[in-house]
Amino acid sequence: MRNDDEAFFGLVVDEFALDFENPHAVIYELTPTQATELGYFDFEVSALTYANAGKTRIAVGQYAEAVIFEDGATTLETIDPDERPVRGVAAAGADIVACGANLRVYRRQGPDNWVEFGPGDGMRDEFPKNHLEAIAGYSGTEIYAAGRDGVIWWYDGSVWTPVQCATNLAFISILCADDGFVYLGGISGIMAKGRRDEFVLFTPPSPIRDIWGLQDFQGEIYCAMTRALLTWTPEDGFVPVPEAMMLAKTFYNLGKGENVLWSLGEKDVLRFDGEAWTRINQIAVA
Repeated sequence: MRNDDEAFFGLVVDEFALDFENPHAVIYELTPTQATELGYFDFEVSALTYANAGKTRIAVGQYAEAVIFEDGATTLETIDPDERPVRGVAAAGADIVACGANLRVYRRQGPDNWVEFGPGDGMRDEFPKNHLEAIAGYSGTEIYAAGRDGVIWWYDGSVWTPVQCATNLAFISILCADDGFVYLGGISGIMAKGRRDEFVLFTPPSPIRDIWGLQDFQGEIYCAMTRALLTWTPEDGFVPVPEAMMLAKTFYNLGKGENVLWSLGEKDVLRFDGEAWTRINQIAVA
């Protein structure tokens, strides 16, 4: 999400979801009143982000594809022809970073120039095939990536440090929150909170749904599962947001502007202004 009124998302028309012979993913820019088509693509979009103060839009695909929307142009790039999947992309300060298979993390250093900078080969013996599922950062010298086996990776600008949590479940979402803490959500509802090399793991009393989206908004940490939206604190655990779930049945990605929280699910788009939730039911397409 760029701001209160602009979001950037990818979708697949249901009947074309498994048609890999033809373009089957479409990317839109979304406002409360209009969706603007940015293009159809023949790859499965795995993550998207704004960068460069919102001037650049980036989407990455499972098979190391990247599409860059910048200065009115659309450019297709390849992140790494030898490693896949690519699962996450984020703006870490001024840096654009991506992550994926086999502990690979990449920094975009220019047009079609993605440079791998670890953890990578040096840690593979200790963490074999430890695919990274999500990435986020406060800056180019403080980046977090996470994925399989409950490992959180912290980059300080020169060295990657693995932080092993007391679980073998995967983390699949990361939030570098405004309160100065890093939050991670994962399989079966696991949560972690901390910063740098100190994290505390929180496990629900019984397994629940996976946490695909995290966002902080007006002092609350919101967690999106595929069929539920909740807030979370270490003290109270997960608390449902009934006002949102009365309007929508699907959730997945969360983002925010200065005064609005966005929720984008498989079939639903919601906006929350801090007072009331509204559902975008139908808008013009350009």
